[in-house]
Amino acid sequence: MDSSGTISVAPVPLPAGLPLLLGGLAALGLTRRKRAGAMPAV
Repeated sequence: MDSSGTISVAPVPLPAGLPLLLGGLAALGLTRRKRAGAMPAV
């Protein structure tokens, strides 16, 4: 944090950030698919 109140954050390099993003999206997709399959048919 500097004197103007701005917090500086180091950017995440794309090669490290991209697999994390894709892994998170895949986990969300699998969770959603499991929940959709567990719902009873109407």
